[in-house]
Amino acid sequence: MISRSRLSNWKIFAFGAFALSATLFVALPSSADSYNRHVNIFNNTQSTLVQFYGVSSSRGGWGNERLRGSAIAPGGSLNLNFDDGSGQCSFKFKAVFANGTEKTNRSVDVCQSSSYRFR
Repeated sequence: MISRSRLSNWKIFAFGAFALSATLFVALPSSADSYNRHVNIFNNTQSTLVQFYGVSSSRGGWGNERLRGSAIAPGGSLNLNFDDGSGQCSFKFKAVFANGTEKTNRSVDVCQSSSYRFR
């Protein structure tokens, strides 16, 4: 016979395993193709990058700010995933720096580029 405490521990373990497996299979937006849309954003300027926007070139506007309160110091980098489920490879980037400078590029191929450098 199994004691109540061992049965209780087993239930907790089973629930935890179920919760973990459910988390791993949550459907996140992703494209059906095999392209890796992760890009390392490098700040090769003398000013801290304080806001970054990256959105499919076919969309209007710049979309949501992607650093979410973080910053990229001069010489630093951050890896971002641009797979929005649209299958698009052409994205536009906009960086805003602490000194007020803004730099943009309206045609970055995130399927072919694994890094992008702001200079």
